[in-house]
Amino acid sequence: MIRRLVAPKFLRYTAPLMTAGLLPALAIMFPNSTRVDSATLIKLEAVRQAVMAVPYRVGRWTSIKIDIPVAAIELLHPNAILSRRFEPIDGGPSITLLLVHCTDARDMGGHYPPKCYPSAGWKLVSSRRDSLTLKDKDLPVAVYTFSRFSEIGIENRIRILNTFVLPDGSLTPELDDISKLADRVNVASLGVAQLQIVSSLTVSDETALSEANELLEALPGLLRALDVWKEGDDDA
Repeated sequence: MIRRLVAPKFLRYTAPLMTAGLLPALAIMFPNSTRVDSATLIKLEAVRQAVMAVPYRVGRWTSIKIDIPVAAIELLHPNAILSRRFEPIDGGPSITLLLVHCTDARDMGGHYPPKCYPSAGWKLVSSRRDSLTLKDKDLPVAVYTFSRFSEIGIENRIRILNTFVLPDGSLTPELDDISKLADRVNVASLGVAQLQIVSSLTVSDETALSEANELLEALPGLLRALDVWKEGDDDA
């Protein structure tokens, strides 16, 4: 019997905030006025289809869709969005995954967790660099922790793993790398994704990274569409 898990309140409230805060910012980062060639259009469609194909049961995780404000979507017109809360069927805290894929890396502003979350009342507690390990490949991520007090004085703490997926499938947590990409007009319109995985600080950093690895490895079609996994990588 599968036990229905109820996500902690901070995740239920944080997920819409995460999308609402990120998407309008990305509209400035990725203006949708760039012309792209047929090969790029094929890749953009592959990413869109891969996002749509992500199942609601992934390994030991079940998920539900997190609605994104219509106004934010109308403002951004992203190529694809994946916004889900994943809950382990064997119990334990849930995690939230947000992937936003856009067509243009130019005019990137400083809109990512260290800027978006403080504007919504979250205090940045710490920031460091770490890496995910998928198929023996180290993929760099930024690890941010934030704190916010509720109206009744209860402190909520969250951890965000954040990284950008570049057109060639490489990952970087550094905003400067996106700015350098934006200066290269010939590749700026090939599509860039931002990935956020949010978890509670009730689990350790080691567990959070391990669960992120586990979840992403169960999404080979998405990783291939983003070129994170190349031809010859084993799906097993």
